[in-house]
Amino acid sequence: MKKRYMEVRDHKVIDDYSFQKKYVDTKEFKGYVGLVNVDHTLDDWYVPRDDGSQVCILKSGFKWLEFYPDGAKHAITAIYNEEGKLVEWYFDMVKEFGMENGMPYMMDLYLDLVITPKGEIYVLDEDELQEAVQTKDITEADYQMAHQTLDMLLEKYDNGNNIVELENLTDKYLKEFEE
Repeated sequence: MKKRYMEVRDHKVIDDYSFQKKYVDTKEFKGYVGLVNVDHTLDDWYVPRDDGSQVCILKSGFKWLEFYPDGAKHAITAIYNEEGKLVEWYFDMVKEFGMENGMPYMMDLYLDLVITPKGEIYVLDEDELQEAVQTKDITEADYQMAHQTLDMLLEKYDNGNNIVELENLTDKYLKEFEE
């Protein structure tokens, strides 16, 4: 299982960044929210899309807005490009959240979900989840929980057809950090 910190201090491509976080307790969200301003990368990251195109998800000038909801089994990263436009929402399925030396972290269960602003859906790393359960890095219960969380998110966002609430949430907190 991978331990990932909200602050990207050990990221292999992000060379320089600034970071801020806060705890939020409102009716629409309760948990930690953090913003990584990516000042410089050693390389740009591109991911493929179903139409054959490539989309940049990490580059100098990008912002990663991260949400660690209390009591949830997923984290959300809203990725904004250098022009401030949303590129995608990236959901990590999570075994648990914790805190170490004042920094929130998650125990990542490998399985991921991407939703684009157009409502496209991508389920990622099922092979890594499968391998993790086979090598006993995670339990069968962890495996089931990751899939149950994925199914809940797909239903909540209606397979990409109901993302207004998600967009409002992430845009609100990005604006708060930038004020």
